[in-house]
Amino acid sequence: MKIDLIFQKAYLAHQNGDLQSAQKLYEQVLSINNQHFDALHLLGVLAQQVGQPRHAVALIYKAIQINPNISLVHNNLGLALQAFGDFESSIKAFDKSIELQHANYEALFNKANSLSELGRYREALDFYNTSIAQNSEFAPAYNNRGNVHQELNNLDSALEDFYTATQISSNYAQAYANMGNIQQELGKFEQAMLNYDRAIALSPDDAETNWNKSLLLLLMGNYKEGLKLHEWRWMRNNSDTPKREFKEPLWLGEESLSGKTILVHGEQGLGDSIQFCRFVKNLTMLGAKVVLEDDRALQKLFKSLDGVTEFVVRGNPPPKFDFHCPMLSLPLALKLTYETVKDFTPYLKPDEIKVSFWNSKLGPKLRPRVGICWSSVSKFKYDRKRSMSFEEFSKALPKGEIEYISLQKETKESDLMSLENRTDVRTFESDLNDLSDTAALISTLDCVVSTCTSIPHLSAALGIKTLTLLSFVPDWRWGVRSSDTNYYKSMQLLRQETLGNWESPINEARNVLFSLT
Repeated sequence: MKIDLIFQKAYLAHQNGDLQSAQKLYEQVLSINNQHFDALHLLGVLAQQVGQPRHAVALIYKAIQINPNISLVHNNLGLALQAFGDFESSIKAFDKSIELQHANYEALFNKANSLSELGRYREALDFYNTSIAQNSEFAPAYNNRGNVHQELNNLDSALEDFYTATQISSNYAQAYANMGNIQQELGKFEQAMLNYDRAIALSPDDAETNWNKSLLLLLMGNYKEGLKLHEWRWMRNNSDTPKREFKEPLWLGEESLSGKTILVHGEQGLGDSIQFCRFVKNLTMLGAKVVLEDDRALQKLFKSLDGVTEFVVRGNPPPKFDFHCPMLSLPLALKLTYETVKDFTPYLKPDEIKVSFWNSKLGPKLRPRVGICWSSVSKFKYDRKRSMSFEEFSKALPKGEIEYISLQKETKESDLMSLENRTDVRTFESDLNDLSDTAALISTLDCVVSTCTSIPHLSAALGIKTLTLLSFVPDWRWGVRSSDTNYYKSMQLLRQETLGNWESPINEARNVLFSLT
């Protein structure tokens, strides 16, 4: 009788959200009977709720050893395994739950989530469909099926699913945010902004949505509001750039820098650093000494950057400094707008010894020389939308009158055969040790043609004529309309006219290259 009373108190505390009391009471039950099925199961559920998935798995597994025939317990084991990151094992747990109870839309939904995490999107789609067939009013299934449709590039279907989720649950902030993401990708900017605002009204502290809204504001040229919201990038759960913690204060433009030393630290890709390192000069004009910390690949390239007192390779201890600022926060700190961005190009200079090396290696120049880059090795999730296969990219390259120089540091295996078929393309991957080598090679060229990688940033920062092929809705820095950019006077932007169709920018690039011959 005593143990039943303690368990009932534990269960009631758990139901009321008093997890600390519930845990103590469940543990008290188990101290009396360590084979108490319900206490083991629910203490496992609680452990998952408080972020202890490993402990949750162990407890729920013990419960299953006592009674293996309860569908709900296998479903909760699957959820704990999901939280632990063991998606393959979670699928087996959900399968057992479904075996024990066929009408089980939640376990079907949960299995679909694990399949999605493993990138098995078409399988996931089938299980979302079955879950929805069993319960057509379960909004999360529509939302998550929409995410899978997005991964499969079925954008209209994704949008329909997100919309349905909001019709079922009008307070579903994530579904509104997801609608905004799709509408932004489709170029429906006003609708996207409306849905971001709806999502933020429901969930003001959602970092991902605030960050996505910032990217849309910046894309549309609203730097004043966009740069403020862009600081939400540090609070994102899946951020590739975790926030740096220093005892020295963050500088965002309020304090005087006269006579002070500021550490500017790179935070994202190489292209970002090449683009935004120009603002170091603004800091020196405010009286600061600048220590620049960034990737080793930039060390030799940035030694010529005006205003840098010292370069520190990321991971090495910096010298003493008074303030710090992430590189992409400099426009905010300097109160820049797109209109006030100044073109300082060329603000990077090649190493003349390396330029001589390349001139010698390339030999006499008999035809125009054009550098090319068609894809990135970036881990950016949607890089496929801004990169091309070489086979497709090569349609932009007229044959016969131009010598092409590949600027790719790495060539994907899928591109090797089509690249080998173009005997007018020379490759030098083994000679490109860092970006100072690439910069020197670019300095010998007449023009560079590239998709949105670090290469067009580098060539334009060197003052070389650059053609940048952009996706329908490009990265925010390129805006949405113009064929030129305030960032680089030597750059021409060639934009997709419809989503996913490279025909227009390829033809434009081809016409420009013809004019060189």
